[in-house]
Amino acid sequence: MQIYSVLVISPVYSTREMIARYLSSENLIVYTAENARDAVPIIEKLPLQAVIFELDLDQASGLDLLLWLNQRHSHLHPMLICDPHDTDLIQILRSQRASVVSRDNLNLQAIRNRLQTMLKFPRGTTSLFEQVSLFELVHLASQAQTSRRLSIRSPQTDAKAELTFQLGRVNHACLGEQTGEEAFFEIIRMKSGRFEELKQKAEVPQTIGASLNQLMSKSSLRVDEGGVKMPTTYCTVLSDDLSLGDYLSATYPEAEMELLYTDHPETALNQLKTKADLLIIDLDLPNFDAQAFLETLRHERVAMNVFLMGSQFSAPLHECLKREHVHRFFRKNLQFKELGDLIHHNFLNQQFQGRMYNLSLLGVLETFVYFKQPRLLEITDFLTGQTGQIFMAEGVIQHAVYDKQVGRDALNEMMQIQSGIFQQETYWAPAFFSLNVPVGRLFLYLNRIMSKVQAPQELPRDLLLQNGAVISLQPEKLSYLLAVSQG
Repeated sequence: MQIYSVLVISPVYSTREMIARYLSSENLIVYTAENARDAVPIIEKLPLQAVIFELDLDQASGLDLLLWLNQRHSHLHPMLICDPHDTDLIQILRSQRASVVSRDNLNLQAIRNRLQTMLKFPRGTTSLFEQVSLFELVHLASQAQTSRRLSIRSPQTDAKAELTFQLGRVNHACLGEQTGEEAFFEIIRMKSGRFEELKQKAEVPQTIGASLNQLMSKSSLRVDEGGVKMPTTYCTVLSDDLSLGDYLSATYPEAEMELLYTDHPETALNQLKTKADLLIIDLDLPNFDAQAFLETLRHERVAMNVFLMGSQFSAPLHECLKREHVHRFFRKNLQFKELGDLIHHNFLNQQFQGRMYNLSLLGVLETFVYFKQPRLLEITDFLTGQTGQIFMAEGVIQHAVYDKQVGRDALNEMMQIQSGIFQQETYWAPAFFSLNVPVGRLFLYLNRIMSKVQAPQELPRDLLLQNGAVISLQPEKLSYLLAVSQG
């Protein structure tokens, strides 16, 4: 279990003790300080992950502390207790990637829930992808216009690959002993797996000279010509009823899938040990003990995705669905469409999962719209704790919702998020479309918003708060307090 350390700073005894006592738990270690002078040496010496503090810290302001943290401890998650309706203050806090807690309504449960979520991720934005193709992944990494290094693993072939990106293009590809474009073409044909972002190396060889458009065009041409062919998906069906196979063959005649039918559990087990992507078990099979067979799979350590089907709901069904890797039950014939759609979407298409850091939300939307696949993004804003959703399909953004706002206004708010989570979820069609706007015109609008968000912001020397108080921004005060504390 990951254990996190948090510092709570407040000149008000009841406030800091109330927060500290509520947050203290099995995975949260909480320290407290009364003022900035006491807090600075704690921040310097202890391995903290977050700091919760007031706007008024006696010897310095909370804004001074925030700016100082950004200079010296930029990895720490800052959470500021203040007036969330002070628009000038909130604008500064958003640009400084802080989180806001209402001073007049200290919802301790909401604070803990948001803090627990924030601590799972590095500061900034984290994009969590569950089902993206490698074409989409390359596009996402290239659009960032920053240096990135991705490791890609495919469990089907045990292949380990690496891609390096610089200045909006693929700079290097490596797969085993292969490098360059040929390695890239082999990487593109991986069927499924995981990717992760690695630290950039000091020196990266340039093995690919083609531009991104040239490389993607060559890859697409290879796919069209059959030079890059997706690996076969092996599906074992333990059943004496061939109706599912007939349905899948008729519905997806060109699918790269091999159906292995058998009504003998021993034969199915042997097949799964050599060719195992997907297993479908017919609970109507005579004299068949599904739970015993699943236990054998567990004992033999045969891991794959398992689905159940049957003509009716049976007593052992619930216990079977509790087992690891057993996902869903489908009624035979009546729900073949649902089962077929799930297989097609999750197992016949290229699917990779992983996370990337500090991607532009605009870049993510542009990529998903370009590739026209149905996508749903759930957005979490660490500044406010609010969440939103963006629906995309057929090359357009269909609907957006954020807090109580919809459509253009919701997108406007989400575009400004600089600290939070962009998480891909299973797409479902929204009840209505709030964005009946040509996609080109919409992206022109979103680009204008992002230009303002990304423009350098000059912080004011003095800030007039909503309550009439004036704060002078002097982060150098914290350096002075640190020097004093060190003697």
